[in-house]
Amino acid sequence: MTINATYKPTYINYTVVFKNWDGTVLSAQTYHYGDSVTAPADPTRAADNTYTYAFAGWDKVVTSKCDGNKEYTAIYTSTFIEYT
Repeated sequence: MTINATYKPTYINYTVVFKNWDGTVLSAQTYHYGDSVTAPADPTRAADNTYTYAFAGWDKVVTSKCDGNKEYTAIYTSTFIEYT
């Protein structure tokens, strides 16, 4: 008698999270290994009494293919507001 094992593949879900500077979640998507990762539209940050802010990118290089759970945080360049 020959017994053959059969297996049913189960995908592992990975979560890729994009956060704004203050920790608010901009996007949280579930991917499988090797899926193409899509970053959300460039976020914005409101000016305060001292600075205006321009989106400079993410704190890490966004991988084009999913290879595990990831978390990215928006980085901004600040420009001092000159008052006269």
